[in-house]
Amino acid sequence: MAPEVFRHEPYNNKVDVYSFSMILYQLFEHMPPFSGMDPVEAARQAALFDKRPQFHALSPPDHPMARVRAVMEACWDPDPERRPSFEEVVEKLEGVMAVTPRPDFGSGGGGGGCCAVQ
Repeated sequence: MAPEVFRHEPYNNKVDVYSFSMILYQLFEHMPPFSGMDPVEAARQAALFDKRPQFHALSPPDHPMARVRAVMEACWDPDPERRPSFEEVVEKLEGVMAVTPRPDFGSGGGGGGCCAVQ
């Protein structure tokens, strides 16, 4: 839940940007945000004290996915007006994809890929 919703303030589509940041967190950290914390207490901490989930997998500043972490942090900004639009998020993530090496599954017949179309 976005902090402004928890505080019963007016809100707009930036609450979805906040929620997207929590999905990104779970995808890249391999754990739910605020893992081990009561959900209501987690929402309270985020809304009243600007707490955000701790990074583990993405913690080193030179991590290859540091740009993803930066997008995540922008999306969960405490001020909804400073959160990017989804158009900006897509642009940033496309930039990340453009510089991220992709695995080479090869063209041979030996079972490395999951989704080959014959």
